[in-house]
Amino acid sequence: MRHVKQMERFIRLKSEQQDSVTDSRLPGVEDGVSKDSSMLDFENLEQTRALAASLETCLRFSKCISSTMPTLVQLLSSSSATDVENTIVLLMRCRQFQIDDSEASLRKILPLAFSQDKPIHAAVEDAFITIYLTRNPTETAANLSSIAIESSIGDLAALEFIVGSLVSKGNISTSTVCLFDCHNFRYLGIVSVRTDVYSFGIVLLQLISGCNVINENQEEQSQSLLRWKC
Repeated sequence: MRHVKQMERFIRLKSEQQDSVTDSRLPGVEDGVSKDSSMLDFENLEQTRALAASLETCLRFSKCISSTMPTLVQLLSSSSATDVENTIVLLMRCRQFQIDDSEASLRKILPLAFSQDKPIHAAVEDAFITIYLTRNPTETAANLSSIAIESSIGDLAALEFIVGSLVSKGNISTSTVCLFDCHNFRYLGIVSVRTDVYSFGIVLLQLISGCNVINENQEEQSQSLLRWKC
């Protein structure tokens, strides 16, 4: 509000200055031009100072929000569903404004995809749709792959669950899923010890349950062994 008032003051001064120019001062045009230039320089200086002050305030606010990330992550485990929903939305907004540490903090919502509380599950899906999904399938696949990097086995399972849910609702196309798989195994080279452990877990599930990894005879939500187990 202070900066708005300053801008209004500058505009008012400029208007008054223009109104004060009369035909009787025409012989002193050079002097008038000099005064106008000085006033213009003064206004530009004041505007620059106001802009610098605004940017400094924004930077301090950004650092203040960034320092609350550990607290926001703790709130994700709150017993209050409302607190969890509001925290997810706040983390999503922080990520949109590229607040420091917001990306890592936003990853902490992955396990909440398995929440039995529908509003929390919906909040997680909304956050993923807003942050990671675009109109470009290639870009969306790359965004999803960026989540898979450095993710734990549990986070990978949650990511698979979210992607499957969004595919069934039409938010993610099958072509995007194909690009996602291709990006993971071809370009990112996700063939590591972690991947081996994850695959071994699927094998164990198959041995214990006696089910195939993919069973097209089951309902859509139960076709994947991993989704059925989760």
